[in-house]
Amino acid sequence: VLFPGQGSQFVGMATDIGHRNVVKDLYRRASEVLGYDLMKLSSQGPKTMLDSTIYCQPAVVVASLAAYEVLRQDRPELLEGCNAAAGFSVGEFSALVVAGAISFEDAIRIVKYRSESMQRASDRRKTGMLTTLGLDLEQNQQICNKVASEILGDDGILQVANVLFHNCCVLAGDIRGLHHIKDNYRQLGFKRVRQLPVSGAFHTPAMSEVQSSLKEALQNVEITMPIYDVYSNVTAGEYRSVSEIISLLQEQVTKPVLWEQSIKSIYDKFKCDHWYEFGPGTQLTTTIKKI
Repeated sequence: VLFPGQGSQFVGMATDIGHRNVVKDLYRRASEVLGYDLMKLSSQGPKTMLDSTIYCQPAVVVASLAAYEVLRQDRPELLEGCNAAAGFSVGEFSALVVAGAISFEDAIRIVKYRSESMQRASDRRKTGMLTTLGLDLEQNQQICNKVASEILGDDGILQVANVLFHNCCVLAGDIRGLHHIKDNYRQLGFKRVRQLPVSGAFHTPAMSEVQSSLKEALQNVEITMPIYDVYSNVTAGEYRSVSEIISLLQEQVTKPVLWEQSIKSIYDKFKCDHWYEFGPGTQLTTTIKKI
């Protein structure tokens, strides 16, 4: 089972299942933790508000878990014998909830804290993210290092933030470096690049203050070992202990999301015939077809 992250949200998500009691209950419980009406925001917007980091992270997590609970009620046999779960960035919290490692309310509390901290870190520095196509992970990182050295200087940040599928990565860092790559992408060897509509360098050292502040939040909730394998974005391997869950969820905000490697790890171990994506959009299903 797979769970998406920030960027998959849209106004109107979960409205098709919003009449279900299990969905109403999840949104009610989440809204009590968050302090605002999450279903109203998710279904009515405004889009500018829903797209902001503070709101979209909990919105995506709850929409994903709502979709999961509806299928669990309607077609429980489809989820019997589930081998593994993985989530993209904040989607990892959704994966940990369905695998029984963390309670729904505790996950929402941490996601609320995480999203607020990431927004603050983003506001302090002009950063962004850029999808690239045509070069592998090592080549992407070499270009990041070169541009950072030549354009940004010693304190510049520019690195691979996501590995999506073969020869497709997302770079993140200081906006000047990203603009240089965007303006010179063909000379650098890329087939295509696309600036993402986010104002933060997620999964880079620009989020280091979030990593340190997450430590206390994670230590104040009860976390247990999941009932089946949950795969870490940081290592592309399954979590092996509670202490590893706590430490890697902190590291995750500053380290690349190894999505391609995670999917390959799951397939190599289980040879999965069926993959289920729960949440708004179908981005993860699209990436699997290309891995």
